[in-house]
Formats: sequence, structure tokens, C-alpha cells
Amino acid sequence: MSWGVIDRIEDGYVTVLVGEDAISYDIPVEKAPKKLKDGMRCHVTIENNEIVLLVPDIRATIDAKKRGQERMDRLRRKE
Repeated sequence: MSWGVIDRIEDGYVTVLVGEDAISYDIPVEKAPKKLKDGMRCHVTIENNEIVLLVPDIRATIDAKKRGQERMDRLRRKE
């Protein structure tokens, strides 16, 4: 199982960037879990170059947003 991040949801597809190399995969919205949002972290299983399992990771998403906010706060203090 790999990790990924929801890049965008548009035109009936969810685009997921997977792994350190951020390889892009598109899956139809109807095959994706409900309530996905841009920036959400997920556990991803890929078989035959297709996502077969996409499981949102709420804790990882919250942690990533917190780290991003902390970086922005540090940058603002340096201005």
C-alpha cells in the first residue's frame, strides 16, 4: 500500500498523486470514496497501473495541514 494525496476533483474524475514521485492517477468519482476533498491524504493500493483501493487518512490530512500552517506562520513572522 502506498500513500497519495487528492490533487483535484473535476469533470467526473478524482486525480490522486501517489508516492514520492507524485505519479498522477485518475479514477472516476463514482468509484472513489464519498466526501473526498482536495489535499486529503489517502492510503492507495495500485494493481495493473490502476488504483483499486483508496482509503482516506483523516489523521495524516490534519497533520499535513497543521505542518503547512506552521510553515506559513514562520514565513509571515520573517517578513
